[in-house]
Amino acid sequence: MDAQFWLGVIVTLVGGTIVSVLANLAHPKIVAYLDSRKLLSEEKRRRQAETFHALIVDLRTGHRDRHVYMLRVAIGVLAATVVAVGALVGAMVGATVVIQYSPKRRTLLSGTS
Repeated sequence: MDAQFWLGVIVTLVGGTIVSVLANLAHPKIVAYLDSRKLLSEEKRRRQAETFHALIVDLRTGHRDRHVYMLRVAIGVLAATVVAVGALVGAMVGATVVIQYSPKRRTLLSGTS
């Protein structure tokens, strides 16, 4: 075993020790950060649930018109569907054009190499 191997072993041991010490020092800060993000996401989820519940209550009691709400939802779904179909058709046409006019296809069709 040569000196380069032992140098690699020493660098790995020293680097691993430094990284593990730094990880142990930073661990409480990382845990505190993740806990604060958890609390924020729970609050956000609760607010969204309360908003959705208020919407359902308004639709059931008649404060909001159900038909207008469903029409808005249906228009959004249809618009997204039209955009998705248009994107797929565009991708297929683009791929067909690329394949049709590629130089490799011309040599295959002409029979020359």
